[in-house]
Amino acid sequence: MLRADELEPMKKKEPGWVPEEDDHDCDLQYWNFEVCPDRQHCKKDSWKRAACWSYVSEDQCRAYLVQHLMCSEHHQMPKSRAQELAHDAEIDFSFESRADRDQARADWAKSQEQQKKQPKQTSVEKRARSRTPQRGGNNGGGKGRIQALEQQVAVLQRHVQSGSSSSASGATMQASEALTQLAAPQTLAVRPRQTGS
Repeated sequence: MLRADELEPMKKKEPGWVPEEDDHDCDLQYWNFEVCPDRQHCKKDSWKRAACWSYVSEDQCRAYLVQHLMCSEHHQMPKSRAQELAHDAEIDFSFESRADRDQARADWAKSQEQQKKQPKQTSVEKRARSRTPQRGGNNGGGKGRIQALEQQVAVLQRHVQSGSSSSASGATMQASEALTQLAAPQTLAVRPRQTGS
């Protein structure tokens, strides 16, 4: 095993599985970290994406861990600290059977089929969803638009309570327009760049 200061960060180079045409009936050895050594700051999805396992060697597996600890937004450790943690972390050494690999390939193929069956969101739908004001936040100026809508609703309620039907219908139209504006995507006005002469 390499010393801590010799562990260089390495992006994952290995494929996620052994292709069936390259697979043999023998068991393959692999190294794996079950949990992130800085798990109090790590997130489940981030750890899963890090893929800190290797068929190649223990050192390569530890190099993947150094990469994760340095580059993950949840850690962003200095290199020396990441190297120390990766060097000292408990690593699992196991063998993977041909049946295990066949099952992993079948699971992956099944997940790909399920993804194909799910309708993809268009970019317009994604933008509309991202512009939907979230509770307690200010998303794209939505807070001001919501306050304007709330004011229109308050005016409508006052007119309804006072019994003024003409005022109520005008307030209803204003509230309807405010709702339409709230649902419409926001656009930014862009001024042309002035060039110096």
